[in-house]
Amino acid sequence: MTDTQDSVRERLVNVTIDLIDESGVDGVRLRDVMERSGVTNGSLYWEFTNRQALIDAALAERYVRRLAAVTEIALDHVETGSDFDGTTLIEPILRAFDPDVEDRSTLRAERVTVLAAALRDERLGEEVGRVQQTQIERLTTVITGLQEQGRLTSDVPARSIALLVQVVVIGLAGLDLPGPDVDADWRHMVQFIVGHLRVS
Repeated sequence: MTDTQDSVRERLVNVTIDLIDESGVDGVRLRDVMERSGVTNGSLYWEFTNRQALIDAALAERYVRRLAAVTEIALDHVETGSDFDGTTLIEPILRAFDPDVEDRSTLRAERVTVLAAALRDERLGEEVGRVQQTQIERLTTVITGLQEQGRLTSDVPARSIALLVQVVVIGLAGLDLPGPDVDADWRHMVQFIVGHLRVS
């Protein structure tokens, strides 16, 4: 059976994600990627121009998976009718994106790396853009559900709120720069915004 280009690329990306999870970005060696994926040197370089392009694609795929997990949490939250107090939804979303509290700054930095790489690499940019558009649509569905249930105000279009949520999740990377003391201020702001979007 001959591998399709997509399956070779997918194997390379999946193995690279595994290696990143095991050893960090700096621990990823192309020899290990080829060995674990069963892909030749020629096939690797057919798919990716260099190691950084492979790393960028792997980080982007991991980002995409986390973004999908966040949306699933939000959809589940709406479908189960969970109480919406600003933390019952925010906390699981933050954990999905930043599962290890000790390593949040690394994960946030990876998000910024993915977005920067997507701006440089047209193919990667198309992939990340397509996924972000899908997630915006799904988040819009979540927000619309909350509005229809009377849990969020209908004064703000659902898509606008979905865009805000996505931008905020991406922008969390900036919270690491001022230092650890901003977390309480951030939570206060989220609760303020959610409080104003909730129907009293």
